[in-house]
Order: sequence, then structure tokens, then C-alpha cells
Amino acid sequence: MISLDAKDQLYQLDITIPPQVSYINQAKKKNNWKHPPRISGEYVLFILTSGNLFLQEGDNEYHLTEGDVLLLDPTLLHRGTKPSSCTYYYIHFPTATLKKLEFSDDYAKTFLLANRSNSYNCNPFGYELYEQTRLIFPKQMRLEGKSSMTRISAQMQQAILASERRMDYFKVICSSCFLQIITELGSHYSDRILETATSHFTKTQVDLLQNLMTFIFANYTTHLSSLHFEKHFHMSFDYLNRLFGKKNNITLFAYINNLRINKAAELLIHENFKSYEIAERVGYRDEYYFSKVFKKHMGISPRKYKQIFQ
Repeated sequence: MISLDAKDQLYQLDITIPPQVSYINQAKKKNNWKHPPRISGEYVLFILTSGNLFLQEGDNEYHLTEGDVLLLDPTLLHRGTKPSSCTYYYIHFPTATLKKLEFSDDYAKTFLLANRSNSYNCNPFGYELYEQTRLIFPKQMRLEGKSSMTRISAQMQQAILASERRMDYFKVICSSCFLQIITELGSHYSDRILETATSHFTKTQVDLLQNLMTFIFANYTTHLSSLHFEKHFHMSFDYLNRLFGKKNNITLFAYINNLRINKAAELLIHENFKSYEIAERVGYRDEYYFSKVFKKHMGISPRKYKQIFQ
């Protein structure tokens, strides 16, 4: 078991159970306001949108500014340490919602890479990803840029409006918005950790990886060979494949096969194409090879898949 500083604590949300919310709102505090001392008895998530907030929880002191996120422990006394003005969102939710994790950021990379790999390799029409995904986020973090805060603010405003007006199913709306907020935080954390894990890439390599993804999405439904990559990028396929695998924990053609099979599954369900037509449309020249690859990924043949899900 790893001894963690409270500030470095990580948490996991069980995504198979809808999270409950006791209270969700926005606070706007003027000058000379100081947070009163309190033991909440439940988790409280703070998301600061402007100003300054000075808090102490246990032995740790925090100075929060715009974009800062802090999760307060249900059992620890928290209180303001300095008067200030600020605006922040806050969400109260029960202790059973989260599981404390006894490992650090370095070890979390293992699970975040597994999340990414599972997303590449899963059946997009199945349910196994709910059990496999570990939605992890830290006690404190900073939202860089405006996009994450914009999405979180939209969810907060929707939940606050539903709660204030006591709309039908307002608690369900609050839970749904809360789940999207936590998912946004988890995604932001994952991007930060995995970007750090690959920060040794040069700018040229980062640009190349972005161009690789663009090329794949533009061409994965056509026949692609290693030669196509070499001609387009003017470098060896082995190098491109190693670079892509180092970043994404999957080989180029394994990733392309996943895209093709997922697209084929979509066409089988929603279109009336024959198997050989679908094979051609997703980049396979040989219908029999397509069926073999499809069965390996989905566990059943394209014909059986169509019968079950259409």
C-alpha cells in the first residue's frame, strides 16, 4: 500500500451505478466572505469560476483560483482561512459514490492506458466497457483552457435550473449532469497524465502522430497497405508503426481493423448491404477474410450479427 499525501489522493467512480446528488448549486461570494468551519459528512466538489478561495482541510491549505477543482473529504473539517470574493460551483454527494485509490499518478497510467486500449478494442454495441473502464480523477486539479470549463458550466446550469424549478425527474437530471461533469474531469486528468507519459516526443513526432490519425480516418474504409503509409509520409512503415504504438498502445493495423469492424457492425445493423458489399465499403478486398476478422472481434459471423441486432 502506498502512503499518499492527501493532496495527491485519487478517486474512482463506479460508472455502472448512476451517481446520486444531494445538492448542486452556484455560490457568488463578495469581499470579506470567509467559508465557515464545517464537516460535511459527504463529499463536496468545488469548481472555481472566478476570484479567490482560501480553504484549509485538515492539515492542508488550498488557494483556489479560476479553473481549480477541489474535492473535500466527508470526515475532515474544512474552513476558510482568508476573506475573499469568488464564484464557484459546488456539488454534494454521498460517500459511497467514490472509492479511494491507494496509488499515485505514476501507477494510474497503467489503468488509463488500459482504458484507452479497451476503447479501441471493445465492441461499441456491447456492454463490457462499463465493467472495464476505470474513471479516475484526483482530489485537486486545474482545468487548462476554456473548453472543459465551458462544458462543465453548461451541465451545472442545466442541473441547477432543473433543481430550482423542480422539473419532472430533476434528481435524475442532476445525476446525469453530475456524471458528465465527473467524466469531463476524468478525461481531463487522463489527457494530462498520458500526455506527461509521452512528453518525450518531439514536436515533429507529435505533429506526425496527428497527421497519422487524420490520414487513418480519411482512408480506413479503403484498402490500405504499409506501402500507402510509406508513400504518403515518405518514411518507413516500421517507424510509423512503432511511434503510433508507443503513443496509443496499439499497432496501426490493429487500430484500423477496429475502426473497420465497428463501421461494418454499424452497416450490418442499419443498412441492407450484402456481406461482400460491406467488406468492400470498410476496406477489405476479400469477403472471407473480412468474415474471419469480424468473427475474431465480435465473436460471431457478420450474418449472425445481422440476425441478432438488426
